[in-house]
Amino acid sequence: RADAVVAALANLSRERAQALFREGRVEIDYSPEERIDRTVGEGAVIVIRGCGKFIIRALSDKTKKGRFRLLADKYN
Repeated sequence: RADAVVAALANLSRERAQALFREGRVEIDYSPEERIDRTVGEGAVIVIRGCGKFIIRALSDKTKKGRFRLLADKYN
């Protein structure tokens, strides 16, 4: 889910991340995104206004708890 990815990248709660989507402050692959339930894949570029620009490098297999590990880099 895009809101969980944004929350992890910006070190925010999912509730605050969802608010950023509603405010129009999140872009995925350089287009404004309002859907919080969108799937984010490898190579996606996420721009969070006020927090930075990130690229998703890799998503690992699911952990025992059904979660994914996320490897991302922040642009300077």
